[in-house]
Amino acid sequence: RYFCPVGAVIGLIGARKLLGFMIDTGKCIKCKACMRVCPTAAVTEDSLRIGDISRTECIVCGRCYDVCMYDALKFGVLPLRRRASA
Repeated sequence: RYFCPVGAVIGLIGARKLLGFMIDTGKCIKCKACMRVCPTAAVTEDSLRIGDISRTECIVCGRCYDVCMYDALKFGVLPLRRRASA
């Protein structure tokens, strides 16, 4: 058996969604251009309001980033979410 450190890091990033796009609600004018180009509908009206793109739907293709004329989208380390207690 072999251990690949690069594969291990990529696996962790993919499993936890540590990297992704975020919406700066201060810059976003809610033109919905990002919503129109998103192939997975990860960007919704709620996303634009709260600045949080669906982590489960987003495939990090960058189309939303490319189309935004207001520099309202940024790519980076996503804030950790706490699990809701039952």
